[in-house]
Amino acid sequence: MKKLIPILFILFSGQVLNAQTKLDSLYVVWQDETQSESTRVEAYKDYVWQGFLHSKPDTAFILAEKLIAFGEDYNYPISVYEAKNIQGNSWRLRGDYLQAINYFIEGLIICEEISNEGGINISLMNIGNGHKMLGEYTKAVEIHSQSLINYEEIADQKGISDANIAIGEDFLNLKNYPKAIEYCLKGFDLALRLEILNSQKDGCDCLYKSYKAFGDDLKALEYHERLTVIASSLGSKETAKKLQKMESDKQVLVDNLAVKEEAFRKKNVRNMLAVAGLILSILAGFFYSRFRSIKKSNKGIVFQNRNKAKRADILTSTNTEGAFQNAEKKRRTEELTLVKKELFFQTEMAKNAAETEAIAKELRQFIETANAPIFGIDSEGLVNKWNQTSEKITGF
Repeated sequence: MKKLIPILFILFSGQVLNAQTKLDSLYVVWQDETQSESTRVEAYKDYVWQGFLHSKPDTAFILAEKLIAFGEDYNYPISVYEAKNIQGNSWRLRGDYLQAINYFIEGLIICEEISNEGGINISLMNIGNGHKMLGEYTKAVEIHSQSLINYEEIADQKGISDANIAIGEDFLNLKNYPKAIEYCLKGFDLALRLEILNSQKDGCDCLYKSYKAFGDDLKALEYHERLTVIASSLGSKETAKKLQKMESDKQVLVDNLAVKEEAFRKKNVRNMLAVAGLILSILAGFFYSRFRSIKKSNKGIVFQNRNKAKRADILTSTNTEGAFQNAEKKRRTEELTLVKKELFFQTEMAKNAAETEAIAKELRQFIETANAPIFGIDSEGLVNKWNQTSEKITGF
């Protein structure tokens, strides 16, 4: 088990290295002056967002200043907008929602000047969420409603779904449960048609809370169950993404090794393990059969002794008073016989135990000194047996 720790450490280090490599690649694109302005800005935005925003929001705020300088130097306002969006989210993650709103408004003004509909709607949604976090739910409804109108004008279906759900959440906070249910149902139904799980989860959560507060426990239970299913699906997708990432990280490590040497070693190990597994299976079957035989024999001896004692008791109880002395003598004789048989039984049990121990010792010695690698795993999939040959071949 201790030898597995370095392997896990190497895999984890590979994941960190791969993430850092991706960030470095984004930064290289940002510094490459042969790239277009949009490509460089997108790369640097992803660099800050993925590498710093959620782990170090204050650092992300400072790094975003480079986007502002770039936008001013190259007369590229979308770069300034991306910077304001990052800085607004930096304040949001640090809990200063008023400052976050101010920066989102600055980004909104830029997008309105250049008619960037996507940026306008994202900014409005962020501003509305900021007012919601401040407890200004009426203001949040007003701004989210404007975002909904914009999304409908450009036929952005996902945006329409998210805006309806956001308005429903605002009405839920205002305790206007019929309105909350109305808007959340619109957003949830659209998310179902679009097959967007995250939006479905948000809509389901809003509907569950709205129906529960409204006193409709049956509907609340229905959406609670649907929320559980959606959350489970999201968990499965996240697990699949993590497995894919781990596989990608592992491939990075493999590419750094001598491929031909590794392939040759793995081939030999697989062949040896197959032979060892076959031998181990045969031995396991033999010892299991032997164990069953011994156990069955022991049970037979116990059963016979019990039957004989029972018959002796029955014969003794049916004797007449006049033959008491003879019966007593006979009983003592039978007891002596039973004692002898019990001693014989104990002797047999001891012999069987010794034989079982000898077999187990012989198996352990065989496994440890076998020329083929032999290993074993427990019910949790952990290695609990690893012989000398396995250690020599694998180095573990």
